[in-house]
Amino acid sequence: MKKIKIVSVLVLSVLGLTLTQPTSALVQSASITEVKSLVIIDAYFDSRVIGGNVSCTTPLDQPCLETAKPPYPTTFGNAVNHGNALVEVAKKQNPAIKIIALYSADSTRATNSAGFIPALNWVDKNSTKVAAVSFSGYFSASPARDKTIRNLISKLKSKNIPVFVATGNVRGTQIGYPASILDTVSVSTGSRDSFGVIQSGHAFNETTDYVASADVSNFTSPVFPLIPHSTSFAAVAVAAQWVTKGTLTDRVVSVLP
Repeated sequence: MKKIKIVSVLVLSVLGLTLTQPTSALVQSASITEVKSLVIIDAYFDSRVIGGNVSCTTPLDQPCLETAKPPYPTTFGNAVNHGNALVEVAKKQNPAIKIIALYSADSTRATNSAGFIPALNWVDKNSTKVAAVSFSGYFSASPARDKTIRNLISKLKSKNIPVFVATGNVRGTQIGYPASILDTVSVSTGSRDSFGVIQSGHAFNETTDYVASADVSNFTSPVFPLIPHSTSFAAVAVAAQWVTKGTLTDRVVSVLP
């Protein structure tokens, strides 16, 4: 089990939460009264979800331009919908949560190592306004890029900014990259059996930090009437719960549909 300790940082005069950590690698949130944002890294966002408490930018601080036009595709595996659905899942956990949609993609609308590094650099540069990061993709990285990614995630961890990453993109117990990096906060889906043992149908092993309760079969939102429950959405839901509530004291996290 990965051991992750995030020290509370109090900006307002409030009492932070300090709990004895159980056996799992549960993380300590910054003060939940701080007005900081959850950064969602994905390959596409548009005006269906941007606005109000949700802003969008690129690693170069450029505006997010809407490139897809109605009628939009309907499947959630489609790159046009995926990032938007992640925003909706996060808002379902807390309608008031501040979100920065960080558009980072290549020409195929995929976030790979070449896009992930600039996104992490942006978070590092803007760390004073970031509470946590959520990323649901997977890819491979060269040794040089892997070293850069690990250093950036470690640096963000030292600033009390956890990077939540979905683990379910690879079946079985082989945790995909970058969720396999120990300094990430890895999230899968699952539930406890009658003996209290956590079960998961997705990538999951002793290093996995959290599972989002599989009791949630789908999510609903103003934009998407039905969003199938998956590890992509589990990761952002757990990240939003962490930003909203503070320390998550159970390895199995109940998320809101």
